[in-house]
Amino acid sequence: MHNVLGVILAREGSKGVKLKNLVKVNNISLIKRTIFVSKSSKYINKLILSTESKKIIDHVKSTKIEIPFVRSKKLATHKSNTFDVVRDALQKCEKIFKTKFDLVVILQPTTPFRKVSTIDKAILNLIKKNADASMSIVKSNYPPQWSITINNQNKLQHISRHGKNITRRQDFKQTYIPAGSVYVLKRNILNKQKKILPNHNTIGIEVNHIEGINIDNIEQLEYAKYIAKKYKI
Repeated sequence: MHNVLGVILAREGSKGVKLKNLVKVNNISLIKRTIFVSKSSKYINKLILSTESKKIIDHVKSTKIEIPFVRSKKLATHKSNTFDVVRDALQKCEKIFKTKFDLVVILQPTTPFRKVSTIDKAILNLIKKNADASMSIVKSNYPPQWSITINNQNKLQHISRHGKNITRRQDFKQTYIPAGSVYVLKRNILNKQKKILPNHNTIGIEVNHIEGINIDNIEQLEYAKYIAKKYKI
């Protein structure tokens, strides 16, 4: 059996939405939504919250989520590398709980509609396929080959040389973007990971558009509230 550590990441500071992790969607805060769903996982052996915020700690007391340490301020800025934060949590948890974890699950509150089945599938598929990592993905709404940039002369340029030659969306190969709801990494991969996933041996867990909603600004928050109210989730 694999020993699996789940790490919920929630710092107080946020640029797009103030105190984002405490914002409520359908009367449940983003952080509590993440805790409630993650606690239902069949494969996470130890679930903890990594935060530097007393406000967040006080807010989640009723959930009885384990907070074995308070994250340092230097790892709680908008410039902090996610993998540095998770490595810090892994090292501290292994020391505190006197155990070695095989897999680490990264859970961020900004995806309010994640399903526990996605978490468990990401863990199970990684184990079955002996992958280095797994992550949730969602279909792109727009072919990236049609994306454009603006140069110094304010002229538009295609990112892809081939994109301008294809005029029908259905002629493009389906592409995906990270959904953000769950990342799972082997311990040894996490300890050397510096860049964002995927790496060469990462598998994807496809989720639908609703589960792939990620809140980084007010508009996305309002859309999430609309979805939650419409579908009663």
